[in-house]
Amino acid sequence: MRYLLIFFVFIFSVEAEAQQAQSWFSINAPFRKGNWEWHNDAGYRNELTRFTTQQFLFRTGIRHYFTDKISGAFGYAFFDTKVQGVESTEFGPENRLWQEFNGVVQLNERNSFIHRIRTEERWFSQTSIGESFFGFRSRYRIAFQRKLNKNMDVQFYNELMYQLRETQFDFNQNRVGLNFFVKLSSKAQVNLGYTYMSTSQNPLHLILIGFTKR
Repeated sequence: MRYLLIFFVFIFSVEAEAQQAQSWFSINAPFRKGNWEWHNDAGYRNELTRFTTQQFLFRTGIRHYFTDKISGAFGYAFFDTKVQGVESTEFGPENRLWQEFNGVVQLNERNSFIHRIRTEERWFSQTSIGESFFGFRSRYRIAFQRKLNKNMDVQFYNELMYQLRETQFDFNQNRVGLNFFVKLSSKAQVNLGYTYMSTSQNPLHLILIGFTKR
């Protein structure tokens, strides 16, 4: 528990100084049978200081486990994101196809590296401040995960994203974060985390709270 206490002290100190902060809530409900898994997750994201809704999302897909350490997946996602810079509460829908490859490198009994390569085809709808457009985004995430005890893991990660829009392939965002995974039972866990997200505009401080039920 001392790890979580230190983590919460850190979070409150960061958020007290942050100009832009959001809380990201997620629920994950994968269903696995043999080497196949039906992936499902949903999320709600809001501005932390004003509690204004920023985004809703739902993602689903099929995953295949080639081994216990290697898997591939593909699927569909829907995002509804608040349009920034307008007075009214306007949301812009996005339809997305995604594909990913995951690999775990086990260093020893307690430590591992986790790699994820993901690609996304993104269709953005027209809003009051912009036309509809298509973007192709590539993402690479690397994480170091350590088992603290039988019920808790800690993870440090970095994820880099670039997006192709028309003929421009530009930096999209980078996320650096810390996550704690707390096992509630053999099939349920919660995760608590902090992420610093840099973009081409203003950076964001993110508080992550998730629940997974297998």
